[in-house]
Amino acid sequence: MLEKAKRAFSDMIPNGDLQKDQDRLLDFHYGNLEYSCGATLDQVSAMYWDQNDHFPQFLGDHTVMVDGFSPVLQRLAEKLDIQLDTAVSAIDYTEEVVKVTTAGGDVLTADFVIVTAPLSLLKRGVISFEPPLPEWKQEAIQQLGAGLIEKVALRFPTRFWSSKVNGGDFFGHIPTGSEVRGMCGVFYDLSARTEDNQEGVLMTIVSGKSLDVKNRTSDADLAASVVSLLRAMFPEESVPEPVDYFVSNWGNDPWAGMSYSYVAAGGSGLDYDRLAQPVLNRLLFAGEATNRQHPQTVTGAFLSGVREATRVADMAL
Repeated sequence: MLEKAKRAFSDMIPNGDLQKDQDRLLDFHYGNLEYSCGATLDQVSAMYWDQNDHFPQFLGDHTVMVDGFSPVLQRLAEKLDIQLDTAVSAIDYTEEVVKVTTAGGDVLTADFVIVTAPLSLLKRGVISFEPPLPEWKQEAIQQLGAGLIEKVALRFPTRFWSSKVNGGDFFGHIPTGSEVRGMCGVFYDLSARTEDNQEGVLMTIVSGKSLDVKNRTSDADLAASVVSLLRAMFPEESVPEPVDYFVSNWGNDPWAGMSYSYVAAGGSGLDYDRLAQPVLNRLLFAGEATNRQHPQTVTGAFLSGVREATRVADMAL
């Protein structure tokens, strides 16, 4: 479908050079869609990929957590008994008291269990359920896609890009061809906005088929290629070597394996609702992939937790 659209678009533009520029611009927008969905477009539902836009959304600008999400998580975790390094291998909800078995063989019991494992782990069957999850629940798990993007962040001694982008907090990069449209299509300025700070931080995205390139490249080489790209984008500036860099690796993280969900071809927004439904009113599910209105977001994940906590409170009364 995408190739047909590009051919039709090209037929409308007879000038060769102009056509190449228009193709590159079209690839930029395709790449942005693949970043938004966390998947190549052939895997995404053409009908329901943006189903959440039909629901009310939060207003206002996007914001940056300058200290990361750690302060929020630490505050939410206060007074909670959180057992780290304790992988769950099985959940038995046959009886009213649910049994949770860890990889170390320990068995925990509870009246209610909320499963917040990433969708990719549910797809891979990392946690076994007894009895097996109902067919409608398993179908929802398989119909939703486990999307993946990776991020590259670089810290520089100066914000060399600031004047050219007029102080904007993000800027785009038009790809040289469709094969690399998922490589660094957008850069976000994550620099601390303080008077005494001269350093700058840029974060960019790798998505779609460009993830194959990322997986074949060392972190150091990938960071170096991003710096080379920035030097080509800002030839009038003296782009320094980064002070530090970070490359995410969620795809190979055994406890993540993904970034966020998407509606896969053949699925619909109803799959989010089905994944959110409890089983026998004692096995509950939360996470961004259970929030049809705000999927793919930290906000959606948080609100799903509030939803299920409220459900448990109501059922326990």
